[in-house]
Amino acid sequence: MWRQWWRAWQAWREEAAVARKPIPDDLWKRTLVRYPFLQRRDARDAALLRRMTSLFLDHKEFSAVGGLRLSDAMVVSIAAQAVLPVLRLGLQCYDGFVGIVVHPDQVAARREWTDEDGICLLYTSTLRFLRGVVLMDMRRDDDAVAQFTQLTHEYPELPEPFNNLALLHVRAGRLEEARLSLHSALLNDPGHQAARVNLGQVHLLLAAKAWEQAASAATADSALRRKLQALRNLLASEALARPAASAAR
Repeated sequence: MWRQWWRAWQAWREEAAVARKPIPDDLWKRTLVRYPFLQRRDARDAALLRRMTSLFLDHKEFSAVGGLRLSDAMVVSIAAQAVLPVLRLGLQCYDGFVGIVVHPDQVAARREWTDEDGICLLYTSTLRFLRGVVLMDMRRDDDAVAQFTQLTHEYPELPEPFNNLALLHVRAGRLEEARLSLHSALLNDPGHQAARVNLGQVHLLLAAKAWEQAASAATADSALRRKLQALRNLLASEALARPAASAAR
């Protein structure tokens, strides 16, 4: 009884938040046109993306510095791009902060600090990337996803975090998210061998999923079933490439 009440209350809170931060149809369409990668979703995920973007806008506080004037288009585009990597994971991945400061130009985040003993410490993308790799090896996948997702936002030019994020999506069965992450990795570095190999294997997994759905029909022919079995055998003999072991600073 308590759980049912709690779920109902949570659902009511979400509906109220979406109602507080509705995204007008015209503004949403313009956002999708400006960022085509947001459009590559089926109807269900497209609706979820818009809903979670409203929730993100309700949960976070935007401010601007350096004379920048925030517009509705800017905050919606920022929110939608933040939601996309955690579409299947939930906005709790971003519970660690509320305020979002928008700068008119690129910002170099502080990467060093002095501890209580007066020792200057560096916190580079390489160390954070390796922490994500360790989390993957420990099977702490949610923590690893959060680590790599943060790196993709702070270092969008690096292919390695996108590659490893794709591997985590594959583990969880999120093949479409894996495909998009690998495309992002290859946009950053078309010669990234691990991402290229992983993308091919993700396409094989997507093909297997589609063929399994087709083979489940009563009218499926024997040729399709043979192809599916051959593909299953191939996938059983192959594993996704190991994650890259380092990242550029």
